[in-house]
Amino acid sequence: KNLSLVINELNQLKLIDVDRGEIRPRTQIDFNKLGQKILKEIGDPMVHEIYKNDIFNWLNSLDLSSRTKANRLNTLGEILGFAVSKGYCADNVVSALTSRERKELHGSLDKQTSEIGFLNIDQAEMLLKAALKYKELDLLGAVTLGLFCGIRTEEIKRLEWTKVNLEKKIVTISEDIAKKRRIRNVTIPANAISWLELCLKRKGMVTRHNHANDYQKRFSKLWRLAQKDYGVDEPIKWIHNGMRHSFGTYHYALYSDPIRTCKELGHKYNEDDVLFTHYRALMDESQA
Repeated sequence: KNLSLVINELNQLKLIDVDRGEIRPRTQIDFNKLGQKILKEIGDPMVHEIYKNDIFNWLNSLDLSSRTKANRLNTLGEILGFAVSKGYCADNVVSALTSRERKELHGSLDKQTSEIGFLNIDQAEMLLKAALKYKELDLLGAVTLGLFCGIRTEEIKRLEWTKVNLEKKIVTISEDIAKKRRIRNVTIPANAISWLELCLKRKGMVTRHNHANDYQKRFSKLWRLAQKDYGVDEPIKWIHNGMRHSFGTYHYALYSDPIRTCKELGHKYNEDDVLFTHYRALMDESQA
């Protein structure tokens, strides 16, 4: 079969999985988007005629980051793995790539840790105060839980106030919203509770999320307003995953306990060893 037909067949199965509640809609949407990008870049060959040389030519022609190339490669690997299971081709050439060949294709992913950034105290303060001031943006709860609890943005978007227990000082990230379906309880520190108590309406969703770009548009506006209110001369570009990385950075520096930090972040210990190695170098305990 042609690559396009295999992608479509796998996408249809993912739609069924969405209906069954086995995967999230976002997972299917992301797969479909990435599959279409791969088709546009690599063409529409027969899947049994995709060879290692084709993969090298494809990825080497792309001016993309190491992580983006790796995501492309992993998605193609999933597609070809499905094709093998259906008997459309004999081998998955992506799974046959050695670690050296993968590194040659997309570069070292370890370098991506150098791009990890975090908010300094002044930046965290101006973000929180802006979230408190501009209540119409409905982001104070989200910012507080992101900065002080390290909860992922995608989890915050689906989080209900019923899961935020200020008396027990925990946030429950249930299986239906947790990444990789790992349920966890996240500690709410005292300073976070003080901020959460300033949220006027603690019912329903922690923050509204009316359409695909709703949260991101409001958050971008909040970051611009925060800088304006603080008289920032040169606009500061928002750091990707800035709140979560800030939490991980400060938490590890404060407690020097990678197992504890991993637990709060919802990682298995040593799952992100490179990430935590990088966190160790960012700041000392006094800064935290």
